[in-house]
Amino acid sequence: MASLRDQLVAKGLATAKDQQRVDREKKEARKRAERDRAAVAAEAERRAAEAAEEARQAVEARLRARKEAEIAREAAELPGRIRNIVNAHRLGARGDVRFFHKDRGGLLLRRMEISEAMAWRLRAGQAGIVWADALDGTVSYVIVGRQAVERIEALAPDRVVFFVRDTEGISQPAEAFAGPKLDVDLRPRRFDG
Repeated sequence: MASLRDQLVAKGLATAKDQQRVDREKKEARKRAERDRAAVAAEAERRAAEAAEEARQAVEARLRARKEAEIAREAAELPGRIRNIVNAHRLGARGDVRFFHKDRGGLLLRRMEISEAMAWRLRAGQAGIVWADALDGTVSYVIVGRQAVERIEALAPDRVVFFVRDTEGISQPAEAFAGPKLDVDLRPRRFDG
């Protein structure tokens, strides 16, 4: 059975040229449809990639915001935590021995009046001096025990203004002058040698 086109050409209602033109138009329409489908597929793929990228960026932004909020919260809680540690481990040490330490900036020297035993504890690394913010906004320098100094140093190393880490060779204060009695003779001597 012959196609309608062949029948039209046979009856003279259409020419071979018309047939070729129609074939060419159909072929171009098929190619155009394929290109359009490919373009639509490429556009859909591009949009899907953009959506995935936007979703990834949104997740990263949420994680970044959560991390920044956590850091801000910890920074806001830090002075209170340090104040609590200082208040719980504060060592009373009033006395008549002058003990000098650096201030929190490290440029100036500050003086504390403490007892002889506390001065020895500071020099022996059993205690340290830290600075803390008071509730009224002032800064105070406080003597705390070794464990408290180590905890504060883990939270904020800049808060520790005096702490002796190397305690090798430090003896008890009572042993400071315990040693052999030396015969000190200040008379002039003549050495024959």
